[in-house]
Amino acid sequence: MSRRQAGLAVAVYLTAGVVGTWPLARLAADHIFTRGSPDDVLLVLWILAWDTRALATEPTRLFSGNMFHPTPDVLAHSEHLLGTVPLFAPWYAATGNPVLGMNLMMLASFVLAGCFMHALIWACTRSHVAAYAAGLSFALAPWRVNGLNWPHLLTTQYLPLVLLG
Repeated sequence: MSRRQAGLAVAVYLTAGVVGTWPLARLAADHIFTRGSPDDVLLVLWILAWDTRALATEPTRLFSGNMFHPTPDVLAHSEHLLGTVPLFAPWYAATGNPVLGMNLMMLASFVLAGCFMHALIWACTRSHVAAYAAGLSFALAPWRVNGLNWPHLLTTQYLPLVLLG
């Protein structure tokens, strides 16, 4: 696949991600998206912010979260979300806004899911039609689009890379 074709694919999946998750892009700076109780999203938001802070300042104290004092190693009793941190941390570090960081992480997961599935199917078939069909189907699958209230479950974009590898 040429660079021009790869750039076009990224543009297509970025557009599809923004349209498919609207109004996520418009409200990314100050809204969380929940169905029902926001508790799970707020927990994920705290874990991601804590992980980023702890890894940047005191990596050996990663599991010593700053809630439920004096309980030690509180993060060891929940998800650590370290696989999600690489998509969250740059946005959070650049803006200081954990809500924006989490929402941009979610949007990036849609774009990367499409791109990575596109690359896998392109490598297997050399068909642009098949690659776009599979990329759009995987990126905008109903369980992903309806899963904005579980941001940590959206980061499945790496699965096509496992097969590609």
